[in-house]
Amino acid sequence: MRVQDVTGLPRYFWRRALAYVIDVTAIQIVFTVLFYALALATPWNIGFSPFNSIACEQAATGPLVDKVEAQWPLKPGEKRLNQICRVSQFDGHPPNGYFTTSVVTTSGASTYTRSVSTQIDQNGNAIDATGAGQLSSLMPLLIIPLAFAFFTANGRRTLGKRIMSLRVATIDSHLPTLKGATFREVLKFLPLIALVFVIVVFFLLQSPMVANFDHMVAAMRDGTAVPLGTAPWIYGAILVAGFTWWLLPLAVWRGQTFYDRFSGCKVLRT
Repeated sequence: MRVQDVTGLPRYFWRRALAYVIDVTAIQIVFTVLFYALALATPWNIGFSPFNSIACEQAATGPLVDKVEAQWPLKPGEKRLNQICRVSQFDGHPPNGYFTTSVVTTSGASTYTRSVSTQIDQNGNAIDATGAGQLSSLMPLLIIPLAFAFFTANGRRTLGKRIMSLRVATIDSHLPTLKGATFREVLKFLPLIALVFVIVVFFLLQSPMVANFDHMVAAMRDGTAVPLGTAPWIYGAILVAGFTWWLLPLAVWRGQTFYDRFSGCKVLRT
């Protein structure tokens, strides 16, 4: 790891920010087209598209409504909301159905909500979750740093940097290799990678519970479930770390961001 200060280099704050927005938008378009093509060419229901639409309605009856009423009876001060949501697929596959039951508990001036959600079949019965299906949505967060690295290494530039006339170089003004560019991009997206890691750890710790709807209901009812959504301080800590990692060096400028300094790189206008 090379640590070296480079003073006197301008921030290029708006150029770098606009380049990042352009690059992320371009990658999202590529993912959408790729997944849509796979959905058309294969029977896989990937379910990834920014054009999917969701419609929800309150569920008064159904097999899962009866099940949660029996397995999770309400206590004084609690209210329940059962919903069925259907996600219309842009790729032409049949809509995915989801059942969600939420129990709102009121204690004095405080309220908190516990929810359980599961995919359902056409008859309204729960479909047990699979680890691959739940974790596949995290793959783009891991692929993006590799895509950025490929289009940064060996003289290449991402679309955003090309449009904004920026280029990544080493401290010695050489072009970064694929290994060096990968190290830089992994460091750049470190807060997002940390978020993916936390989600995966929580999922693995709870995989026996989240794979089955009955287990989820029992765990949420008994207070033994610790899903990521009930630990907002984790999100807050990662958010603060992310802003510190990305914005602090630009606010207190010393010629490089943290990830540029640790990877021995700099950003030049060309």
